[in-house]
Amino acid sequence: MVKRHDSSGYFYHWTKADISHGNIQAWYESAYRKLLKILSEFELRSGASLGLPNGHNCICFTESPLSYITNDTSKYQPFGLEFSKRNIYILGGAHVIYGSQSDFLLLPEELKWRFMIHEPLLRDDKRIYGIDFTWEREVRVNSDKIDLIGESLITGPSYSGNVDLAFNSIVLPNASYKDRLFHELKITYVQSAQRNARDEREYDWLISFYDDVLEQYSYQIKIL
Repeated sequence: MVKRHDSSGYFYHWTKADISHGNIQAWYESAYRKLLKILSEFELRSGASLGLPNGHNCICFTESPLSYITNDTSKYQPFGLEFSKRNIYILGGAHVIYGSQSDFLLLPEELKWRFMIHEPLLRDDKRIYGIDFTWEREVRVNSDKIDLIGESLITGPSYSGNVDLAFNSIVLPNASYKDRLFHELKITYVQSAQRNARDEREYDWLISFYDDVLEQYSYQIKIL
């Protein structure tokens, strides 16, 4: 049982949007498409491996509880995955180390992947609060990829009739996205089976497996 309302037993990976232009509909669409891609490919990838500008060589999570995303006005949108803290710790997850650039130079090489700049007094017209991301309560896994399905440190093997996923829940802002997500994933999975099946028997097996994946997803949806 958690001791405070601002703590929980979970970490969250939220998808982002560029909020420098557009409106909330555009931001939601961008974040939704990223979540769809994650679930289509069954993996979380680091920003650097995706070729994102300034992307980390790690996969990032937040410790902020689920309720905090509903009033979030940052780049993070209410589309994401919920993981148990225990599983992320098993994968080597660790809280970031907030500090100045001079602090970074003092860190041993094996800890630099955890560094996040923290310069709250470095203020100007564009950074009225300085550089301060402590509100993210960030946790990182030092890896380019986390598999969401398949045998790993936190999951057993998956096969037709038994799907074991790395995450606890798929989080969406409203029910309309649930229907859309399942419709588009169904199309994506059928296309995947068509591309990858070597014969009709394997195609039927893949379709059956993907149907089981979607059924498992249906148990793990959380609507805000």
